[in-house]
Amino acid sequence: MSIIRVKRPNHFSIISNAVFADNQLSFQAMGLLSYLLSKPDDWTVSVEHLVKVTEGTSKKTGREGLYNILKELKHAGFVHVQKHASGKVTYTVHDEPHPDKPDKENPDEGKPDTVDPDEAKPNQAEPTLLNTEYKQTLNRTNKTCAQSADNPAAFHLLSKSGEYFPVTEDYLSELTNAFPQVNVRAELAKAAQWLIANPPRRKTLRGMRRFVSNWLSRSERFASSSQPAMNRQEALEARNAQVVSEWLQEKFGNVYNQAS
Repeated sequence: MSIIRVKRPNHFSIISNAVFADNQLSFQAMGLLSYLLSKPDDWTVSVEHLVKVTEGTSKKTGREGLYNILKELKHAGFVHVQKHASGKVTYTVHDEPHPDKPDKENPDEGKPDTVDPDEAKPNQAEPTLLNTEYKQTLNRTNKTCAQSADNPAAFHLLSKSGEYFPVTEDYLSELTNAFPQVNVRAELAKAAQWLIANPPRRKTLRGMRRFVSNWLSRSERFASSSQPAMNRQEALEARNAQVVSEWLQEKFGNVYNQAS
């Protein structure tokens, strides 16, 4: 079998190969997960919508089948389920397997639906909401941070929640203009590694822009403070050269002058 790929300048999705690892998911689960990851990060949908996606195909997937696939994705760590006291169930979709852990920011998660305790079948009256874990933007009005095919991310900074903040090419250009004395790309590469190595000191998504600005400001101050030290070193070398020149002049006189 040969695979032919077409170059696409837009209308494409980037999905981790972790989704397609062997002996991990069924082809049905891979397909549903890929479909969900292809949607925008603020996209929400009900199971009723997912049922309609395969209508008219040779193998329609019904409600029961969708719940089974979501359950498979949950067990594999690609989907986390949060149940609310109202009976609504929210699925959070990841592009890599994540260990199941409670969400401390939502105290009603521990209150199961006593009418139907099965996580795979939430209250039918409430739409099942799905959202992707990878947040591409914090503020949709901030165009420089909105990741797209025309404005791809150059770096991804790991936040306190485990989500990634994208440093897009437009945002990178904005930072380069704001900090002309700093090698912005090199500094952001350092910042990305620092965040990975220091989990307790990671920032929230909302505070990531401030973190980036502070990081680059410190780098700029360091670059400015190191400049006088370099000048002093150059002055010292020049002074030493002058002393040596004077000593040679005194020692060898005209012979040194003719040689120089």
